[in-house]
Amino acid sequence: MDEESEDAARNRLNRLADEWVEVDPVNDLRLLSSFVSKDHPLKAADCFQLAAALRWCEGDVDGSGFVCLDDRLRKAARDEGFVVLPMEYR
Repeated sequence: MDEESEDAARNRLNRLADEWVEVDPVNDLRLLSSFVSKDHPLKAADCFQLAAALRWCEGDVDGSGFVCLDDRLRKAARDEGFVVLPMEYR
């Protein structure tokens, strides 16, 4: 990636950061993450990411977007009802 492409990517990321919601790691999220781990063969951090997304949408996924490039996490998010983005990967 050249410097111009990197700058463009960082600018896009900064614009997206203005829109996203960060979910703090509180105890109920840790508990939800442990439940996620029972349903999906994921690494701990991936369970936590999926649990945060579930908490963010308050359990009503209803086609909400989930951005991910990890195959196992993508499958788990899709199984939970998320629309996994980017749609076409690989």
